[in-house]
Amino acid sequence: MNLSRIFYRLGIINHNVEFFVILTWMIFFPDKEPKIYFLGTAILICLFLLRNIYFMKTISLSYFSYSLLGFNLLLILISFFSNYHLKSILLFSDLLLVSLYFILFYRDQRSEEKYFHLVVHIISLFSLVNIIRLSVPIFHQEKPFFISTIHEGVLSGMGVLILLYYLMKKSQFKPWFLTLLLLNTAGLYVARSKAAFAGTLIFSLLIIFSFILTWLGKKKRFIVLMIVGVVAAGIVMLTFVIRNPIKSAFDYSLKKDPYALNRIDIWNMSLTIFKDHPLTGVGLDNFSEVSGRYNFKQTRGPANYVKVPQLSHNDYLKLMTETGIPGLLIILALFYFLAKKIFSSSLLDLNISKILILYLLAQAFFFNILFNGFFFFIFLFLLKNLLEGSMTFKSFSSRLKLFLSGLVIFVLIASYLFPWIAEGLIKKSQKAALPVEAFSLLKKAEYLNPLDQNIYYQKAFSLYNYFKQTYSLEDFYDAVNHLKKAQRLNKYFIDAYLLESDLYLKLSKKKIKYVSIEEIIEPLKKAEVYAPVDPFIKLTKASIYFAFNKKQQAKEDAIKAFTLEPEFVAARYFLQRNFNYFGDEKTFKEKINKILDEAKKLKPEPGHYLYRLYEVPKDSR
Repeated sequence: MNLSRIFYRLGIINHNVEFFVILTWMIFFPDKEPKIYFLGTAILICLFLLRNIYFMKTISLSYFSYSLLGFNLLLILISFFSNYHLKSILLFSDLLLVSLYFILFYRDQRSEEKYFHLVVHIISLFSLVNIIRLSVPIFHQEKPFFISTIHEGVLSGMGVLILLYYLMKKSQFKPWFLTLLLLNTAGLYVARSKAAFAGTLIFSLLIIFSFILTWLGKKKRFIVLMIVGVVAAGIVMLTFVIRNPIKSAFDYSLKKDPYALNRIDIWNMSLTIFKDHPLTGVGLDNFSEVSGRYNFKQTRGPANYVKVPQLSHNDYLKLMTETGIPGLLIILALFYFLAKKIFSSSLLDLNISKILILYLLAQAFFFNILFNGFFFFIFLFLLKNLLEGSMTFKSFSSRLKLFLSGLVIFVLIASYLFPWIAEGLIKKSQKAALPVEAFSLLKKAEYLNPLDQNIYYQKAFSLYNYFKQTYSLEDFYDAVNHLKKAQRLNKYFIDAYLLESDLYLKLSKKKIKYVSIEEIIEPLKKAEVYAPVDPFIKLTKASIYFAFNKKQQAKEDAIKAFTLEPEFVAARYFLQRNFNYFGDEKTFKEKINKILDEAKKLKPEPGHYLYRLYEVPKDSR
């Protein structure tokens, strides 16, 4: 089959088919972490983008298109000030491709219902598969479709709202939708998301009330609204009386989850990050990189600082912390135009786009959801439906087509294909038998993805292992240089500082050249700046100070580690063995045994924070 025929067949694909293919991939690829998921999504969107660029003769533009373009230009500008550029570029690439898709996507208003019917059928299929996955025991160990069950609950909740809306519209009533409504309601329950349940219930009532107020006269409205209110109250009451997944989720949060009440602390932490980086933020998708520096004490968990928040649990705070004041301006502008469009007319004039936008914005207040690939795609589609007004049609020039095609292909290769190949090379290097082979693989990975901190860290780690055998100064300095590169790419990359300190420590013990204690401690001091509540860094410092006979400084750092985590077993042993800090040996042993007995109940895995916290030093066993 020749190339022109392939392009011809791509050209006659209906936009509904595009929608179906993209959304199905985004929903049904299990676990959104592997890069193959993002690569597959990018390939699909780029394929359809190139198809549209090739076949479109005119391009439709509107204020929505220009706003979307401005949004992306602002994000790319902010990315230059990112703490860790690679993560910012990868997220920006996701947003850019979806944005370009909708800039070039022509939506005929007469076919709007077809898209929503298509979306609801995909969501219903997802709900069905998710119910089977969560209800049938043999599937319990399977990976989720989304990293968080909250996303799954919100997704099923969207299905409920769309179906309820079309069931209430007399002209669109279909008996089949009743079955799908029950299916998505069951999907909402099995997802166990409290926020999704509450949001779906509230917006379902909004839909029902708006239609009742439209249909009935003033005399009947009150009676019907009272009946609906009583039924809704009954549903809520039964939800919290009869055993079901939502009730179990609430019970677990209130009685067993030690972190359930930490969301406000995380929001306060996010505001602190924003205050410290007001102009450009910490960089797109960099919240988890800097959160260790701003971590707070968790008094109800098994340890004070075991849980480092990886998410802001609020999309508005995410945008503010990661993009600074420009992000705040984006939020205010979005709210202004949405409020103007949604609330300028009667509240009875609520179409499905308005309802779903409000629903997603409400969910975004309690969790990070809008920047997930699927939800960002749906959100832009909804915004396009709502905000796109009069359009101007302009000739799609060959130069513009060439530029956009080149941009799409460049983004696909540089932001998706190369990082995917580089990640594979890194994993392969970790299994390599010989250091030379590992280093060769990492060098190839560096060519493909020079902004990846892990490549330089792995190269340094490979040289570190080689240095322990040869004690070659050349290997030592090469390892340090690679660690410095990793630190420059991301100053919050703590492992790079720890390995650098250990390299100097190993060199000092071998006495090949003079190494001062300052050279060993300096990387740890930098690590402390970016992870001030990490007790392991402080105890490492204490051990080094003690080895160099600086006992007072060793004691101070060990006490700091113990103060951060009073059940830190190694810190207790260090203080007792070297300074008799706890006095009576018998009492000390009893306390250690009590801590270890409690630790056995937690069963932490090797390498986990709790495992390291309760690990008994080798020389004390």
